[in-house]
Amino acid sequence: MGYEPSAIIHAENGEKHLFLSSNVMLQAIGNRVHKIRIDPYLSGDLRLSYWEFGPFKYNQSMDEAINVASDDSFFFDNVLELDKGKYVMKVFFEEEKVKSLEVSLY
Repeated sequence: MGYEPSAIIHAENGEKHLFLSSNVMLQAIGNRVHKIRIDPYLSGDLRLSYWEFGPFKYNQSMDEAINVASDDSFFFDNVLELDKGKYVMKVFFEEEKVKSLEVSLY
């Protein structure tokens, strides 16, 4: 059984943006997902903003997020980056709290 997105935006370059919830968007080219974005600002309604993805969650402290990240992570300019070989995960911070997350698939 498939999941129907709440909205699909088709870009001129063939890319599709599929909105799965108020704060989850997939970017795809053809039938291949190449990016997952979890961001409370997608909907503009921050009351719907809570999310969890693996060890990371919305409003998690910067220190806790860095502590649960793997040894191969890299932190710079309010972005925690984890290179996992088949994908790269970026955790974005505002005011020392986790706000959004992006996973780029290879």
